[in-house]
Amino acid sequence: MLESWEREAERGARYVVKLAEVKSDREQGAAFVDLLSSLPEVKDVKKLSFAAGRLEVELFYPPGKDLAALEAAILEAAAKTPALGSLDVTHARGRELALRL
Repeated sequence: MLESWEREAERGARYVVKLAEVKSDREQGAAFVDLLSSLPEVKDVKKLSFAAGRLEVELFYPPGKDLAALEAAILEAAAKTPALGSLDVTHARGRELALRL
């Protein structure tokens, strides 16, 4: 248990971010992964899956920050990205954030 806490303190807390209504993984999906990777304090962004217009991504975010801070950072950056300008939140709970285009 102590090892898990130490790893989280060093790497950050694991979050799963899901994006629905993706028409093109190559364009919108890649732009979304790039956006997440460019956010300050976000580490180790990894695409977990893409199927039927749904993209699922794992990332690590500082444990002192909460989901609302991550959500705000994503929405602010998306507003500046043409392929993701219509991004909106469908639900946020625990360490999971669901968005749609």
